[in-house]
Amino acid sequence: MKTTATTEAVSSSPEENEHWNTKWRRNTSCAGQKAGADWKNDLQIQGAGRKSRKPPTPIVGIKPNGKCQLRDDGIMRSKTFLKDVVLIAFPDTHSSWSGITTLNKIRNYFVHREGYLPDGDNKQVEKFVTSPNSGLRLAEEPGSKRIVIASEVFDQNVLKSFETFNDVLLKTLLADAKARIV
Repeated sequence: MKTTATTEAVSSSPEENEHWNTKWRRNTSCAGQKAGADWKNDLQIQGAGRKSRKPPTPIVGIKPNGKCQLRDDGIMRSKTFLKDVVLIAFPDTHSSWSGITTLNKIRNYFVHREGYLPDGDNKQVEKFVTSPNSGLRLAEEPGSKRIVIASEVFDQNVLKSFETFNDVLLKTLLADAKARIV
């Protein structure tokens, strides 16, 4: 059964009865301490003049309206950065780049969909998976298709694709650097 004293102790502020209920784990105010109402003001004063630990936002890549140009994700974001911000002639028309984007889609199907192909336009991925030397195969299941790694050839193909594209990108970067120097 509640008593009036208990209700007042719980509902009244600490300034009125000079102690907090033990439920709130605060001790009775001591002589020389400020009343509890000044704590917000104290925090504001102590934080004044302090430098922010957050690094400044880079200007590069920001549109005049304050929105970032880099809306893409993953490797497409890297491509956008190199092409639009660094202003490099990115080799996205090279066949090795289309191979990497296909591998990126396959990677996303493994990671986010457990290898299942979504319904819709997947002709590029299906063509890659069903090619004889891809190291992958399609497992037909009732109502769905699933990508399965069939052999180590897939790993070798992935490494070869990245190696080829890195060579093309490096040649492009070197040519771009020479053009800027001259």
